[in-house]
Amino acid sequence: MRHGSALLLSTLLLQACSPSLNWREVRLPGGDYKALLPCKSDQATRPQRLAGQDLQLTVQGCKAAGGLYAVSVAELAAPSSLPAVLAQWQQQLLTSLKASATTEHPVSIADADSLPPAVYLEATGEGADGRALSVQALWFVRGSRIYHAALYAERITEPMSVTFFSGVARQ
Repeated sequence: MRHGSALLLSTLLLQACSPSLNWREVRLPGGDYKALLPCKSDQATRPQRLAGQDLQLTVQGCKAAGGLYAVSVAELAAPSSLPAVLAQWQQQLLTSLKASATTEHPVSIADADSLPPAVYLEATGEGADGRALSVQALWFVRGSRIYHAALYAERITEPMSVTFFSGVARQ
């Protein structure tokens, strides 16, 4: 192996083991799903009102390598309002970013309900400080629970998003 190649390999291995990307599994409330977060997460539960429903939103998240990673779960008392709650949640995210560009498409999540379908969204806008901010977000439903995963960063790279979103899986 040439010296340059050995140095590159060593650098890549060190980055993969870097404490800033120390991937760990977290179990999401309700016990159905788990996620991977790249750092030790904080957890909080806060009330949220969406589409006329009062919800308790449990959020786990952390900051690492220039990104904010978060996973959330909300239990609905009236599952019939799922489409309205999802639509308002997605709109709130876009409004908070003053989103200028968005793409959205359905995705498949193991054992998630097919209706309403799981949605993956990408948007660019600005953070509270006025700086450019990108977000990639996922919402899906199982029973009366809405699951949400989001990654916020000035620049989202493939290594940041692929591991994070592929880590959201059925337990």
